[in-house]
Amino acid sequence: MTCKPWWETCPGRLNYELNALEKASIEYSKDDGSFAKGLLCLNISMGDVGKLQVVFPDLYPYFRFEIYGH
Repeated sequence: MTCKPWWETCPGRLNYELNALEKASIEYSKDDGSFAKGLLCLNISMGDVGKLQVVFPDLYPYFRFEIYGH
């Protein structure tokens, strides 16, 4: 049995998250390789803070995302 990714089981949630980043004027790029495997990873540039990677777990939105510094 193959589980659907969270953006398919929670319709509209992915757009909600990406729109929130755009509304906050935060530039991001999606890691297409990870996305194709069912994992959402976003690369974010935060000016003085530097580059960050945001990883959404398989069971998002029931578990929080994690942020890593580069």
